[in-house]
Amino acid sequence: MQIRRWPLLMSILAFGVLLPMTARAQWAPGGSALCTQLFDQLDPKACPDGFGGAIVSWADSRPGPYTFDLYAQRITPLGQTQWTANGVAICSVPGNQVQASLVSDGDHGAIIVWEDHRGASADIYVQRIGAGGTVLWTAGGVAVCSAAGDQFAPRITSDGAGGAIITWEDFRSDTDFDVYARRVNAAGVPLWTANGVNLCTDSEDQLTPSIASDGANGAIVAWLDSRGEEPFDIYAQRVDSSGVLQWTLTGKEINGEVNSQEEPNLAPDGAGGAILTWLDYRTDGFTSDIYAQRVNAAGTTLWAATGVPVCTAPGDQTFPVISSDGLGGILVAWEDSRSSRPQIFAQRVSTSGVARWTSNGLSMSGLAGSQHDPAIVSPSPGSAIVAWSDSRFSSYNADLYAQRVDSVGVAQWTVNGSAVTNEAADQTSPTMVAAGGGAIFAWADGRNGFSSDIYTQRVTAAGVAGPTVGVSDVIPLAFEMSGARPNPSRAGTTLSLSLPRPQRVTAEVFGIDGRRVRSLADDVALTAGVHTLAWDGRDTGGERVKSGIYLVRVQADDGSATSKATILE
Repeated sequence: MQIRRWPLLMSILAFGVLLPMTARAQWAPGGSALCTQLFDQLDPKACPDGFGGAIVSWADSRPGPYTFDLYAQRITPLGQTQWTANGVAICSVPGNQVQASLVSDGDHGAIIVWEDHRGASADIYVQRIGAGGTVLWTAGGVAVCSAAGDQFAPRITSDGAGGAIITWEDFRSDTDFDVYARRVNAAGVPLWTANGVNLCTDSEDQLTPSIASDGANGAIVAWLDSRGEEPFDIYAQRVDSSGVLQWTLTGKEINGEVNSQEEPNLAPDGAGGAILTWLDYRTDGFTSDIYAQRVNAAGTTLWAATGVPVCTAPGDQTFPVISSDGLGGILVAWEDSRSSRPQIFAQRVSTSGVARWTSNGLSMSGLAGSQHDPAIVSPSPGSAIVAWSDSRFSSYNADLYAQRVDSVGVAQWTVNGSAVTNEAADQTSPTMVAAGGGAIFAWADGRNGFSSDIYTQRVTAAGVAGPTVGVSDVIPLAFEMSGARPNPSRAGTTLSLSLPRPQRVTAEVFGIDGRRVRSLADDVALTAGVHTLAWDGRDTGGERVKSGIYLVRVQADDGSATSKATILE
């Protein structure tokens, strides 16, 4: 192996401008305001910005009550907003823009899709915003589908090439609902069939699609389907990069058990397939449990024929959310009614379909009051951060709490969760992105009166929210890379990391496409001084990576971070 310095100019071209070496923190106790315009700001959604920060979108009624436009803002790991105060308008044409979903564009910006009511019926539009806050495509958005009838509830995933693949629920036939999908490239040009590819030719209803990348510039889409004897079953379809259906034309049945299966969610399995979860009423037709199934790139289900149980505890399990665990499995959180009040539980399911944590899930909080609105991300392979709205202090006031759980199911933060914010009034609809072993959160916040605003907060890997010692004046991390050749296994690469103070450090290797290749240090507590990390040139699965350019990114829990590019030969 040979490690060479990559010229600064090429590093910037390949990976974007690096984080500033020093910066002032802006995180405030109780959360920092992203948007406090008149009337309501609701339904925040977030994606990573590729620099350890986040891009947040929301529905914004600043034009007047009950009229919603779409806005977005970017925030750094230090809590600094990067774009126009109160957000950049993604779409502000007449009519409502709602039900937004977004994904990273792979170049520190985002691609945002929404349900658009500018015309006589609902259509699907999309827009891309760059790292600097400039809207890059057609003003008002690019029409993905403007077919007759209504198109609802779009969902989006990256196409792995700077663009995106979008799926939605479609009523153009005026007799039943179908599921369609379409790809948009990095320049904002819609690809595939005009107004989308029909993912299922069956005549019955197909509803509520969910989508995940197949890792080959295509996607896997799951939906609930009414063709069977029961109200709904779960079906799925894979569509390739050219818009060609890869499985049977009517979709692959994932689960057709007795009674109804609903609310499919899916995440990529890292091997060309996907893992799905759903609400399952097989027990008695009235009580919902959560089941899961893995399907490979060929459309073959890999786990038990009827799916594996994630939770079959008494009472209803509802509103499941899902994330990849970084190891080929999934993380799931949900609202659980096994006791007299809703609580939040979570579970990890391995790549082979085995539940890794407490049977029927790990409780996030056992305190009085009810918990709602779960969200989940994976800050490092196998671990999870779960967030929720929590009314432990008052049934009239929901606060925002979170918990980090390690890969074996041990809670890492305060028992019953760490407070992200417990300001007056309600904090609801949490969304988050993983950041430096912790997370950056955004939510809808009612602290300022009768309307809702958007606030944000960072919680460190140690579970500390808001400003912490060392954040105000960040001393940058510094490291050097060295190695020897020849070495067929690519062992012997070392990273010499210099820390100005004791810090918790996460170090990761990324490919030029932004894909995480390997974790070198996962939230490790290190003393001040020089430390040596090693990389053997292998990915998370133990396979040798290909020759090429890689980015090594090191981040500490005080927000400081640095990145360097290197070439593996």
